[in-house]
Amino acid sequence: MMKSILLFGALTAAVASFNAQTTVFLEEFNTENSSTSIAPNWTWQDLTGNGSGRWYSGNYTSITDAMGFSGNTAFCTGNGFDVLLISPSISLPAGSSTLTYKVALSSFFGQGSANSTYNVYVLPASSTYTSSATPIFTETVTTVNTISDKTIDLSSFAGQAVKIYFRHFNSGTKYLFMDDVKVTSSMVLATSETGNDVQIGIYPNPATDFITIKSKSEIISTEIYDATGRKVSGQQKSNKVDVRNLQQGNYILNVTTKEGKSSTKFIKKG
Repeated sequence: MMKSILLFGALTAAVASFNAQTTVFLEEFNTENSSTSIAPNWTWQDLTGNGSGRWYSGNYTSITDAMGFSGNTAFCTGNGFDVLLISPSISLPAGSSTLTYKVALSSFFGQGSANSTYNVYVLPASSTYTSSATPIFTETVTTVNTISDKTIDLSSFAGQAVKIYFRHFNSGTKYLFMDDVKVTSSMVLATSETGNDVQIGIYPNPATDFITIKSKSEIISTEIYDATGRKVSGQQKSNKVDVRNLQQGNYILNVTTKEGKSSTKFIKKG
């Protein structure tokens, strides 16, 4: 019995599994500060065609700070409007993914009102929104000046390139603010716990062509895993890792040295 316990403990110490949360997409709307434009690669569409409403992104901190936002936000306003905010294409990995964002209505110096409705759609990136589309989430915001954190499961869209559509529509004057639109993916990777004291450094990160590994111990091998936990490349005895053939996104680099194994996250950019 004691031998079994000792053997189990040795195996547990040698190999462990860990969950890694990888950010697939993040928009904080901090690159635009304009009353006429939205964040880069985002678009908006007036479904009424009469100019009754639109989306902006910019610095409205005199309004948003009190609600709990930080920095710039996306902002929808209008009266009797029906407008879409459309994300750029997002490549969802296989497995579990989650959409999160912050949202709030503002009274905007007493002009805005509550009970405003918006829908969230997730559609293939190659398609466009039509009135027959089915939302994956609908909310009527019943209070003003109160920020809410929303979470939507995207697992049913695993492995697809999609766009996210936020449709805000209502009669009356409404001011809807949104920020921190984020898609994360969960994965499980196996890694050795032997050599937990192994210290490595990598640069540059994000990387476009090659990653250089700094290690005091001799490097035996390297492996790269994508956001689904799938091994996408590996090489032997080199401190320079070729990432030119990887798609843009988040990855984990496993480095095996004579002292053990270490794992670190990196971003591949175009």
